[in-house]
Amino acid sequence: MIYQNGQKSIFITGGASGLGREVARYFGEQGWFVGLADINDAGLK
Repeated sequence: MIYQNGQKSIFITGGASGLGREVARYFGEQGWFVGLADINDAGLK
């Protein structure tokens, strides 16, 4: 977790599907800036 300019940020690996995707959605809905990476490029879109 990183605070930048007062905004909470998080970077999630494996964010294209499954648990990683759901965690990313949760934090995004809470107003966090979310960065994602995954070997499955199509799933990130």
